Amino acid sequence: MTFDPEPVAELPFDGDRTVLRIIFKSSSWLRDALSELDPSCEKITFIGNPVAETTRAQRGTPAKPLFRILASGAFGSTEMDYPNDREVLETFECSRPVGASYRFTHMTHTLRALQNSKKTSLRMDDEGLLSLQFLVPVPKPRGGQSDSFIEFRCLALDEEVIS
Repeated sequence: MTFDPEPVAELPFDGDRTVLRIIFKSSSWLRDALSELDPSCEKITFIGNPVAETTRAQRGTPAKPLFRILASGAFGSTEMDYPNDREVLETFECSRPVGASYRFTHMTHTLRALQNSKKTSLRMDDEGLLSLQFLVPVPKPRGGQSDSFIEFRCLALDEEVIS
């Protein structure tokens, strides 16, 4: 029998439509967070808030987190908040409150690249298209190392885009 593979989905990422852009100073900040999640999680949500909204809290209302990872599944949910700290986030740009949910099983496909990377870039566009780029050191044939990028793109669950 002959197998005809399905065509590869084209998911162009338009930089002009980016609403959230984060560069983790070290990939370990994201790697540690994802490794602590229960593997039975069904979905993972990334939420970003502009810096201005994270610093001004109204009376009785706690300040919004700069960046939050929320994972949920049959056994409960987990939230992890990232502070506005230069030791953690090299770059943080968020034009408006934004969030989107993705299947956790899709995120697990990124773990091997994440484990071997030095830095991670997370970008999200206004429709929830997620782009994860990993800066990975690659040995040269004659010694030394060069850097390469591995990129993953993932569509948000339709009903789970927060605008």
